[in-house]
Amino acid sequence: MESMFGGRQGMNTATCSFDSSVSVPSLNQADPTPAVVEQPRLAHQAAHDVLATVAHELRTPLATMQVSLEMLAGSSDLNPEEVDQLLSRLQSGLTWLEGLAENLTIWAALETGHLPLRRSVVQLSECIESALALVQPLLERKNQQVRLSGRTANPCVYGDPFFLRQIVVNLLTNASKYSNQGDVIDLSVCVAASWVRVRVTDHGPGVAPGERTSIFGRYARGSAAANNRAGGLGLGLHIVDGLVRLHGGIVGLDSEPGNGASFWFRLPIYRMQNRKARARRLVWRNTA
Repeated sequence: MESMFGGRQGMNTATCSFDSSVSVPSLNQADPTPAVVEQPRLAHQAAHDVLATVAHELRTPLATMQVSLEMLAGSSDLNPEEVDQLLSRLQSGLTWLEGLAENLTIWAALETGHLPLRRSVVQLSECIESALALVQPLLERKNQQVRLSGRTANPCVYGDPFFLRQIVVNLLTNASKYSNQGDVIDLSVCVAASWVRVRVTDHGPGVAPGERTSIFGRYARGSAAANNRAGGLGLGLHIVDGLVRLHGGIVGLDSEPGNGASFWFRLPIYRMQNRKARARRLVWRNTA
């Protein structure tokens, strides 16, 4: 069975395909500091922290999956509803683990400064629908729903459909994590001029004012994560920021403590006339 998060196949996208591989600046570049001797120690500590956090994050879903498997294997008198519940737990655990693995893979590529993009003309609505299908088991576990608005806005963007989908997956997963049981998460699409904006809004604790400038940073986890004992590596939003910037867009956050958080990203709309104009300029330069 194909990996839900790891496979690029099966996405129905508008196919004006242009394959490319880009080399991008490392997201963690910084000016050299005098304390060069500290860099190896800090790097070692960062690696240790990541491994410790990953080990911690793996325990709960693995334990849940193990218990569910033991109940399925050891009980012959389970009714169909109980079997469905156990299978749903297994599906949620698998989805979570695959999401963790995918985020770690993307993060490693961003940190090294090399992330291959397979660009094509993509209908953004298809990336959103695919992302919703992927996170559905996580939403069902907390009896949450996603309310869509702006469905009539169906712009095309020029980018990698796999990574565009991952952007939406990370934002929805983040919203689900901080939303209450049975809550509704809002996802809206808005087109203005040459841009399209996708916004994901939860009704959780929100983000404190002093944390908004750093919330997209590497390993950033706000006070809401500690107060709600929410797990995570602090990489999901950092990856969103990196992937959006690779596609020529920007990210943002609107939030009031106690009234939820609204994360959004904006991407340039692909228009065929824009590409034709660029092609004409290229021909003119080559013949001049």
